[in-house]
Amino acid sequence: VSQESVEEFQIATFNFDLSTGATGSGAVNIVTRRGTNAVHGTAFFYYRDHGLAAYPALRRDLQHPDPYFARRQSGFSLGGPLVKDRFFWFTTYEHNNQDGVFAVANNHPIFSKLDVVERSPLNSNLLTARFDGNLNNRLTTFLRYTQDLNNSIAPAGTGVFMPSNWFSGNTKARQIQAGLTSAVTSNFIADLRFSYSS
Repeated sequence: VSQESVEEFQIATFNFDLSTGATGSGAVNIVTRRGTNAVHGTAFFYYRDHGLAAYPALRRDLQHPDPYFARRQSGFSLGGPLVKDRFFWFTTYEHNNQDGVFAVANNHPIFSKLDVVERSPLNSNLLTARFDGNLNNRLTTFLRYTQDLNNSIAPAGTGVFMPSNWFSGNTKARQIQAGLTSAVTSNFIADLRFSYSS
């Protein structure tokens, strides 16, 4: 999800509760923002280029003295009421466009003539839409849709090898989540959740 849609987050590395499930490495729980009775929104644009970035491998390549790099990140968030005090909406959208590079160094006198600084583009679009409802003073519900569409060309695995061995990725990830929370008594809360990912 976009950082603009994060209300709070929790990182757990051990002593998981039942809602986390079984994991061997850790869990991140993110609560997304929701709309309020007032219409509020933000918009942003961040830009960074090679004038503010380190050289690939943290050293200047004499054959490629000024490798081009640029990252453009833009988006917005907007939320408000559908019905005052009862139903609310909130949405965020973020677009990332990065023209990055990787330095391919063969570290061998014979093959060093094949060293190159190769382009590594990245494009991603993050969308979140959330609807919340206060059905009565004890019953609340929400519905959230998130989408991550991205494509990139980058080295596969952990090493940086020749560009002919790079991975071209195209990800389409979507999730729908719904919840119904009931305050049964002042000491007991029932929570029903549904989630679908593709």
